[in-house]
Amino acid sequence: MSRDLLRSWWTMTAAAQQYRESLAIEHATADDPAAREAWLRRQLLLDPVTDTTSADPEVEPA
Repeated sequence: MSRDLLRSWWTMTAAAQQYRESLAIEHATADDPAAREAWLRRQLLLDPVTDTTSADPEVEPA
């Protein structure tokens, strides 16, 4: 199997897995506000939102 073909196969497999995971999350949180809130809180813990404008000297405060 060529290197490019293997890389393409792995990339498509990873994309398919991410798609299935996103569908499962959408299904689990669609009708359950508590599950949606729990998922959102976990996402914010794993990948916090930072204020990038305060670190930019060219951006003036409002």
